[in-house]
Amino acid sequence: MFTRIARIVVATLLGAVALLVSPLVASSASAAMCPQYPAMVTTTTTLSISPSTVAKGQSFTAKATVTASTGPAPTGIIVFKYGSQRREVTLVPGTTSSTASATFTATGTRAVKARYPGKCAESDAQAGFGPSHSRTVILGAEANRAAPSSGSAGTTSAVGGLAATGASGQTELFGLLGLGMIVVGGLALVVHRRRVNG
Repeated sequence: MFTRIARIVVATLLGAVALLVSPLVASSASAAMCPQYPAMVTTTTTLSISPSTVAKGQSFTAKATVTASTGPAPTGIIVFKYGSQRREVTLVPGTTSSTASATFTATGTRAVKARYPGKCAESDAQAGFGPSHSRTVILGAEANRAAPSSGSAGTTSAVGGLAATGASGQTELFGLLGLGMIVVGGLALVVHRRRVNG
């Protein structure tokens, strides 16, 4: 029994490592296609949604801002994802950052993400921009109930947007996996003590 729990713990740890490393590998692979990759400017992508809570079937807007660590504003596209919906939008350059917006129809309480794939330099005189991902934002979707037969106003149940922690998606995932590992470790210890004392 204890050996089986140990194997589950090891498998969970390996899965967690794979989940945490895979986005970094994907980013490196996409950026490595640019010959000037070592000199690429690093970028940061932020995401906001408005409104943060809507009724199912209504529209909301996701806005991404891509900022370069130095030099001109980034160019290229931004990729938005909401559930199974995906939008590619061309960035509009500003003075120090670039923005893009996409409109979605709410289908439920789901994650909204934005990814900047980066942009290769078109010449030695231009800057290339490295890829970046926004933190995940959760859209809250309202469920409207029918009005009661007494004629009083119907009630609305809403699931609000989850509070932003400020941490990246990978950091939040690592924290959740860490809590899970603590629980599994505690259970394994209890089982082991019972076997020893029993």
